[in-house]
Amino acid sequence: MRSVFSRSVLLGLGLCLLQSCSPALGQELEEAEREAKRLSLVASEAKNRRDAQAEFVQKLDRQLIELEQSLLLTTQNASQAKRKIETATIEAKAKQAAVDKAKAIYKPVDDAATAALAVHKTADDELSKAKNALTASQQIVQALASSIKTAKEAVATSTKQTETIAQAAKKDPKLTERAATSAAVLKQLNAALEALMQSDAAAKTELAQAKTAVQTATQKLATTKAVLAKAAAAAIKPATALKSAADSLSETQTLIVKSKDIVAKSAVEQQVLTARITGLRPTVQKAKLELKRLHATWVQHQKHAEKSLKAIGQFVSFSNEVAPIFNKRCVACHNSRDSGGQFNMESLAAMLKGGESGAAFEAGHGADSYLVELIKDDEMPQEADPLSEQEVNLVRRWIDLGAQLDAGFSPDARLVEIVPKEPQPTPPPVYKRPVAITAMAFSPDGKLLATSGFHEVLFWNTVDGTLVRRVTNVAERVHEIEFSQDGTTIAVAAGTPAQVGEAKLFRVADGSLLADFLRADDSAFTISFSPDQTRLAVGTADNHVRVFDIESREQVLDIDEHSDWVMDVTWSEDGQLIASASRDKTAKLFDARTGEPLRTLNGHTQTVYSIGFTTNDHIVTGSGDRQVKLWNATNGKQARRISGFGNEVFGVVVTPDGKVASVSADKIARIHDLSNGKEVRKFQGHTNWVYSLAMVGNRLATGGYDGEVRVWDMSSGKQMSSFIAQPGSDNPSTVAR
Repeated sequence: MRSVFSRSVLLGLGLCLLQSCSPALGQELEEAEREAKRLSLVASEAKNRRDAQAEFVQKLDRQLIELEQSLLLTTQNASQAKRKIETATIEAKAKQAAVDKAKAIYKPVDDAATAALAVHKTADDELSKAKNALTASQQIVQALASSIKTAKEAVATSTKQTETIAQAAKKDPKLTERAATSAAVLKQLNAALEALMQSDAAAKTELAQAKTAVQTATQKLATTKAVLAKAAAAAIKPATALKSAADSLSETQTLIVKSKDIVAKSAVEQQVLTARITGLRPTVQKAKLELKRLHATWVQHQKHAEKSLKAIGQFVSFSNEVAPIFNKRCVACHNSRDSGGQFNMESLAAMLKGGESGAAFEAGHGADSYLVELIKDDEMPQEADPLSEQEVNLVRRWIDLGAQLDAGFSPDARLVEIVPKEPQPTPPPVYKRPVAITAMAFSPDGKLLATSGFHEVLFWNTVDGTLVRRVTNVAERVHEIEFSQDGTTIAVAAGTPAQVGEAKLFRVADGSLLADFLRADDSAFTISFSPDQTRLAVGTADNHVRVFDIESREQVLDIDEHSDWVMDVTWSEDGQLIASASRDKTAKLFDARTGEPLRTLNGHTQTVYSIGFTTNDHIVTGSGDRQVKLWNATNGKQARRISGFGNEVFGVVVTPDGKVASVSADKIARIHDLSNGKEVRKFQGHTNWVYSLAMVGNRLATGGYDGEVRVWDMSSGKQMSSFIAQPGSDNPSTVAR
């Protein structure tokens, strides 16, 4: 670093001096400056093209996202409408039954009310007729009374006239005929009066009868009115119930019609949106490929420009020169979990946010930057050796030159991810003592057994326990090993505590490194291939589960749901689910496509070290609380608890026949039947904690804290072989007889 810094200072600050001393060298430097300027301009133009394409891609992405969201909303609406139709159809049947029942109850009371109304109407008609008859009788009686009066008056008059004429006839015989005529008239009048009197008597009798008929009809009408009122009152509640049931049925039927309309319209909308999405996706993909090409072009040009600027002292590499200083000397106290002074230095983006004292630095003003003042005056790092003068000057120079980030890196990338990767230390040729077997795995054909070593993975011949191969360039402690299904590669999760965590892929045939997926600032404890062998899930000490695409080497999911170390991860048989175990005493289940948390398995009281799917619906866990538990993955409820362990349970593996094999700090490996929780077999012989286990066919391998590996026949429980996994040791393998 000192030589690079010296060259930068000489080239950047001593340019004029060099030009004056050597015109040729000065001309070369001028040409270098012009070339650097040209390359910077080319890089700037490439960046502009990339940025324009990025805006175009963002626009297309927004359009695609909006269309996909619209499609999702439309699909959800249609699904919701379909569910409503299903529910409403069931409800409609029930409500129709309620209507039918209400009708059955209402009909007899309605018929009774109708009948009562008919009787009441008849009675009312009869009363009307009786009243009419009464009125007619009254009119006749009145007419007869008038006629009788007139007749009586006529009789009285006629009587006087007859008497007068009769007296006169006595004196005058000539009047005798007249007297006889008058007497005849009087007789006729009396006869008529008598007839009228008889008619009057008959009319009065009829009038009395009419009055009686009216009274009878009135009483009958009152009776029918009471009956009608009672029938009407009895019909009110059934009528109300029927109306309510009918209205409810009508509402449900209306809902069904509306929901069917939504489903029909949604089907059309889905077709339109799907067509638009299908048409847009190739454009988006093409635009992204072009963006990727333009970005790569910019990175290439920018790197050329940076190299040229570096040559004339006008560029300091953040990734290669500054980030290593910060990562080694500062991040331990200034990170997202422990941000001293509220200043996080895990990434450049975090640094740019500043801390409780404000901005840490201002690009172009190194000497005036608060960060430079702190490291220059030995205030930082606290309780540690100060930065050297060269390191301080390098940081200041980097800020003076614009605090730039090297091409190809993201400001959000953690320093541990962008500093130059250095090979891991070479393991010792000969182990002075064995190391704990913290991880082991059988090759699919059972010919190799891979075990953890010190900065390496060791391949052993499973027949005689001889060392076949050593895979190096691995962090200090190997925590998990997994073979690919075809046995050609191994995935390794390892870490050097509080320094680095890594997830790597190696070729089995020669131990060459194929991929380096992860660099974390603390250990990676677990790694697992997806069933289709396209992805890797990794669990780390920073509480994350990360998922990587094996072909592209890109991280596709970052799940941050645990509150402590992730000790184990596994996939469901169909690859749709990821399960994880953690030091936070829980196990969790996630959607493997989206990383969405589905449920948490609560119940263990200590670290959950190991986890495995028995089927897509059930999960088994092993914990420091000396228990193995079976869980229902669908609802997250505990299905069974297996006890009887003398110490912590470090590992569990589900057997092909649905049992569970486990290893414990009580020095014993066991197999339990998950259907009833009973112990099926016990494997004893280890003299120290049993940390790890692996299984292939009918063989079970177990690894201990003391470096001993034992291979067992699972059917009989007999030990097949054992050896000490200690390279260079003269410890012979032992084969059970």
